[in-house]
Amino acid sequence: MSLTPDWAPNIHPIIVHFPIALLVAGLIVDLVSLFMRRRAAVRDSATWLYCAGAATAILAYFTGHSGADAMLLSAQVTPLVSEHSDWAFRTTWFFAFFAS
Repeated sequence: MSLTPDWAPNIHPIIVHFPIALLVAGLIVDLVSLFMRRRAAVRDSATWLYCAGAATAILAYFTGHSGADAMLLSAQVTPLVSEHSDWAFRTTWFFAFFAS
């Protein structure tokens, strides 16, 4: 029994949406905390959302890397996947350092 549905080539397309949602939610809560300065819980919530987003971004990066290695890619697609991987690497580690 596989964890991935039939339409997904690997687990990466499912995992990748979690960090996007968590990091956007962290940004929104962080902006809300600018107007609610006396509520430390709002700032703490933004911090936890950034941390969870960074952790799931790391997971998404590694699932994408292993998913790309497992697929047979044509010569036309390989540079695009490589560029996607480069941007994913930069973005993932930016948010990992930002959250820490």
